[in-house]
Amino acid sequence: MEEEMENFRQHKVWTLEEPPKDVIPIQCKWVLTKKENASGEMTRYKARLVAKGFAQQKGIDYEDVYSPTSSFDTVRLLVAIGVQEKWILEQADVKCAYLHGKPEELIYMQQPTGFVLPGTEHLCCKLTKSIYGLKQGGRCWNQHLDQCLEKSGFSRNAIDPCVYELKLEEGRAIICVHVDDILVMSQNEEVKEKVKQLLNAHFECKFLGQVSHLLGVKFSHSVNGSVTLSQEVYIERLLRRFRMEDATCVATPMEVKANFQDDTTCEDFKNLPFRELIGGLLYLSQRTRPDIAFSVGKLSQHCANYTRKHWNGAKRILRYFKATKKAGITYQRRIVPLTAFADADWASSNEDRKSVTGYVIFLCGAPIAWRSNKQTCIALSTMEAEYVALCDCARQLTWIKEFIEQLGIRQVASMPIPIMCDSQAATAHASNYVDRSRTKHNDIRYHFVRDKVTDGMIKLVYVPTNDNVADIFTKPLNRRRHQAHAEQLISTDGVTV
Repeated sequence: MEEEMENFRQHKVWTLEEPPKDVIPIQCKWVLTKKENASGEMTRYKARLVAKGFAQQKGIDYEDVYSPTSSFDTVRLLVAIGVQEKWILEQADVKCAYLHGKPEELIYMQQPTGFVLPGTEHLCCKLTKSIYGLKQGGRCWNQHLDQCLEKSGFSRNAIDPCVYELKLEEGRAIICVHVDDILVMSQNEEVKEKVKQLLNAHFECKFLGQVSHLLGVKFSHSVNGSVTLSQEVYIERLLRRFRMEDATCVATPMEVKANFQDDTTCEDFKNLPFRELIGGLLYLSQRTRPDIAFSVGKLSQHCANYTRKHWNGAKRILRYFKATKKAGITYQRRIVPLTAFADADWASSNEDRKSVTGYVIFLCGAPIAWRSNKQTCIALSTMEAEYVALCDCARQLTWIKEFIEQLGIRQVASMPIPIMCDSQAATAHASNYVDRSRTKHNDIRYHFVRDKVTDGMIKLVYVPTNDNVADIFTKPLNRRRHQAHAEQLISTDGVTV
């Protein structure tokens, strides 16, 4: 606590003043946490003073609160580019990030418990800087960061506002900011040292060397230049939390004929921590484990009405993780251009007969973006379902292409970008002017995909179903097919079940 208060003093976060009579000061509290390293071992205790921002009133204590954060799709894409271009990948942490921002509103806060000076009991803290817990705290920090980086010569990416680029005579650097965590990519040592100088001129930064543990993900570097992203520690924590350390392993995350339709039974299962488990599994599926994306997405549809079979289905994924906890996404140092796979499972939902979209986009031989979700419209044919999936995939590719072009690294995305699809009808529909009288309701999607094909941004390539990796994102597969597709998504280091 003394260390935290010293940080507040150094940053001159507040002054003690008597609040106006019509102002109700917000309260604050101490939050005590344990800090862990990449291996899950506790390294130290930390105390943080936070404001009770939930008591703030819109229009009085705050206005705008939005601040951008980088998606992990961006992080994976940048890592893949860094590996392929042989850039230096390092990480940094800004100390006391929120204490740099300045709120526009006048905010009074009660003095923190245990640190009220004698004779000042009637005074409150008039905030001159933002602190943790304020609704506008993240926005204040982001605005201050953006101003400082601009002054230092960084230019903000127009596609992702959390990515900045620095161009110097010695080379280039790219940084990706997620609140106070920074991924630093430099072309050479000279540029890396220059970036350190520029950041330290505005903030107190901890430069932690080669990126090893960022945003809950472990980064493993090999001698041949490849980088593997994995979350073994988090998986082990989930196994312990749900008492599955000694469970029997399974080869697939979901049974082929699994039926998770809503049960009309009156039996109450609300005491099961189903939603907590699904939240943990979703986190993994969005970070480093695309092989479970369909299974988790299917189960998450029943969070409002779950039963024992849904609980057992979620625990099966943990049994699958027990056998594959070391697996991760490996980006290799080789020239492998941007490639995508798209697929759909037509009318697979027994409840509403909606189809499932699945796609995955590869760079450097590994996935950088993927999706598995139920379609919002009801497709009237297999071709229509496939076309919806192609449209979603093309939209994501458009974002990636524009992002890469903003960075000026076009060699990783040669045009046209191939999208592999196992529907010859959908491929013909997008590549040729055919009779669309029966598919007029899909006109917007048709024109979008066809426009991208005509412009030469994408090309649709037919592949047999067994060779379409996106199949794993649309339905549960048997052991042989699941492992065949999973091996293209994640590196398992020879782990088999």
